[in-house]
Amino acid sequence: MNTQPNAFDQRSLGEVTMSLIEKAGYSLIAPKSLSDQCCGMPYDSKGMTDIATQKSEQLEQALWEASEQGKYPVLMDTSPCAKRSIEQFTKPITIVEPVKFVSNYLIDELELTPVEETVMLHVTCSSRRMGLESTMLQLAKACATKVVLPEHIQCCGWAGRQRLHYPRT
Repeated sequence: MNTQPNAFDQRSLGEVTMSLIEKAGYSLIAPKSLSDQCCGMPYDSKGMTDIATQKSEQLEQALWEASEQGKYPVLMDTSPCAKRSIEQFTKPITIVEPVKFVSNYLIDELELTPVEETVMLHVTCSSRRMGLESTMLQLAKACATKVVLPEHIQCCGWAGRQRLHYPRT
């Protein structure tokens, strides 16, 4: 993911995540190959349930091995994939998305000083369904002096992947 051209910090989200993990004293274990892995959501949302199940099972097996049979938590970079994996996986693997990962594993190991800025949050549908809204708000308040959570914006309007295929009219 690219940053804004005028952003102070030009690192990618992955680079920032790795920096936080290292600052908290952790290291990352990556599966041998993630290039063809998928939680199955894109297939499931198109009605291709057999392929969705197959992809989810393949991902589960790769993460089962990488996590040393569930010994270590698995960080997924998106809440929709994390939510689907939590619902689909049958092995005892702890799946977390970034908010829960930071809250559960990193926050107590980091020294945070809130910046004098206003931050606005959009809590994704999957994050809301996983009950992460208050955790996200709490983390944002640890990082910025003013946090805005719009009252009447509950939906991004993308309807999962639908906005990619059906533009607004």
